[in-house]
Amino acid sequence: MTRVLSYGRVSTRDQVDGYSLPAQRERLAAYAQFHGWDTPLHFEDPAISGKRDVRPAWTALMAAFKPGDTVLAKDLSRIARGGIVQTLTIIRDIEARGGRLILIDQSLDTSTPFGRVVLSILATFAEFELEQTRERSLIGRTQAAKSGAWPQGSVPYGYRRNAERRLELNPETMEAARTALRALIGRSYEAAKEHLQEIGLPSPTGKPTWSTTRLFSMAAQTAYIGEAVYTSDGERIIIPCPPLLTREEWALIHAGRDPGHAGGARPEKYPLTGHFRCEHGAPLNGTTAITWEKHKVVARFRTYHVTARLKQSYGCNCTMRRADELEAQTRALLARVLSDPSDPAALRALTAPPDPLADLHAQEREEIASALSNLTRLRVMGQIEERDYLNLREELKGRERALAPKPQNVTLPPAMLELAEDVRASTSEQLAELLDLLEVKLRLPHGGEVELVQFRPLGR
Repeated sequence: MTRVLSYGRVSTRDQVDGYSLPAQRERLAAYAQFHGWDTPLHFEDPAISGKRDVRPAWTALMAAFKPGDTVLAKDLSRIARGGIVQTLTIIRDIEARGGRLILIDQSLDTSTPFGRVVLSILATFAEFELEQTRERSLIGRTQAAKSGAWPQGSVPYGYRRNAERRLELNPETMEAARTALRALIGRSYEAAKEHLQEIGLPSPTGKPTWSTTRLFSMAAQTAYIGEAVYTSDGERIIIPCPPLLTREEWALIHAGRDPGHAGGARPEKYPLTGHFRCEHGAPLNGTTAITWEKHKVVARFRTYHVTARLKQSYGCNCTMRRADELEAQTRALLARVLSDPSDPAALRALTAPPDPLADLHAQEREEIASALSNLTRLRVMGQIEERDYLNLREELKGRERALAPKPQNVTLPPAMLELAEDVRASTSEQLAELLDLLEVKLRLPHGGEVELVQFRPLGR
């Protein structure tokens, strides 16, 4: 007698309650009985997507599989929804174990060449149908977002979806979310996490356990100031919702914090954070380094470093540097350029080339470059006389020179000279404020001293 293993699957709880699994089970048993086989050993996965390679019941079926067994399923979509690769992998696995797969709706048997070919074609169409479904689903979610509905299943902590699928404040969790966010004012993510766990505030899991990653995620969620964001195929859609915080509180949460780093620190403790990049372009963040001796902490000191993730992204191998040393160099450098506008560092920062994105003559520059290229090509091909070539070339070069940015006036206002003394005597918190005020950007060469890249004097 043929030993039969039957398999049923549904992807949603609604299908489970709608008797889809019992219907599959009865039909598979009837098919086996009609062919005179043993009663199938049945396996079923309720509410499991067919795109998943690991499914509990399917794994158990394959564990019980023996050479010569037959696997029965209603149709292709029951065993695989992940495309032709997943389908062929399952078929080859069954065949390698000495068995076969039969899909009763399509009357396909993988033990025959025809069955294998048709099954591959069906898998291709199933994959196409799945892609079409994804596209329709994406369009539906995008339209819902543009109409003001929240299209995702999960909602920001402190909110819930109403009957119209719009975000509204959740009375049960809104105060906990507000407290968690306010804990970030004046604290690093790590310090805020420790504070919330000390006071026993429940997290989204319902337990008083917090992580810096969760706090970082909440601090990036603009729904808390009334502007939830949904991104669809590169399009950023703003969804209005009730704010949980004021914009002033939101600004305080992010003051002096690196937006790309979950370990962002207080500005008064690490004033260079947000103003500082290494020679590879990676931002440096403040952190506390610890020296251990015989399993005991013997020293703690502030440092600036590039995180491991950013090192990988920027191809950077920069080492950790002492914060006191770099901040002293920054004070001395800034005081020097504020006192003497003719200092080379000041001239470089003040006369830096304009942002190419803000170049009002970018299109005309491209046209001139293209014309020069074509002119050179004509001369090389002998299609233009040398005299005409030189005259036209000089005319184009003259137009190009006329577009060059004019040198900026580097005379500093008197107020800036007074700031030089303030910089020398500034505390860490005051230094952070001055760096923000002057829009200072700094660069740290590997093993070198701090360099000034940009600053904007008051009154300019």
